[in-house]
Amino acid sequence: MNNNYSGSLLLAEVVRHPKRAKTDHAHKSGKQPRSHGLKSPNEKINMFLSKSLVRDKYPNFFAIGFRAQAFIDIRLSQQGSSAEIANHSAKVRNKLNEIGNVILIYTVFGNVDLRCKIVGIDLRHIERIAMEIRSIEGVQDSVTSIVVDETEYDNARLKWAHLIEENKESIEAGLGSV
Repeated sequence: MNNNYSGSLLLAEVVRHPKRAKTDHAHKSGKQPRSHGLKSPNEKINMFLSKSLVRDKYPNFFAIGFRAQAFIDIRLSQQGSSAEIANHSAKVRNKLNEIGNVILIYTVFGNVDLRCKIVGIDLRHIERIAMEIRSIEGVQDSVTSIVVDETEYDNARLKWAHLIEENKESIEAGLGSV
């Protein structure tokens, strides 16, 4: 194994098998334990967790009763200096964070400024949340896209691990700065 990528390969392994005990991530290769070239994989995994590089749990909202999910793309009013716009954007994000059913907020570039993932009990609930978001001062307009299905978490986790392995050079550089 190329030890230059030991951190990224260990990270991929943790993403692939999040329920595995930390000590089990030091794979057995014959009689010699292999710990991705690290003195202590446990220490590295603890660092991944403490720096939020790995999120252990992600609920299946559909399965726990939130029968409706949506992404809401938000365009903000863009008036004033860049400092005023940044301050305005932060205020809108703070308001979005106050809405309990907004579970993720992304700042994006493109036709919109923010993208939120929301969950609701049903489509009427999603509609009320969308109306609440539209009423936030500084929201110019929004578009709601209803989620009808989502990738199985296990499948997504395997893809994420593969993505980390395929980009190990960049990941390793990023791990060095954490």
